Amino acid sequence: MPALPERLEKGEVRSWRYVNGYVDFSWNKKQGELQIALYAIRKHVMYMQLPDFIKDCSFTCKNCSVEKIGDLYKISMEPDASLLINENEKTKAVSQNP
Repeated sequence: MPALPERLEKGEVRSWRYVNGYVDFSWNKKQGELQIALYAIRKHVMYMQLPDFIKDCSFTCKNCSVEKIGDLYKISMEPDASLLINENEKTKAVSQNP
């Protein structure tokens, strides 16, 4: 994920291609909102750090796994996997649904 510049309070990116898949994401810093959808084309592993304005979130996986390592999340994805990440104040733990 790219770093979000301080001056961009809110925004949205759709179908941003990276080497092993593509990603959609939107954010609103003032409201503390973040939604990310990752879609894998090939098997791969990535590490992600969420922005500081996100305190709690949930993960919904299809053919992938998420492991919290300090401030990072290790994300392992199989071909055709998807991962949805949503900021959720009521969620206090990472949920994984294979």
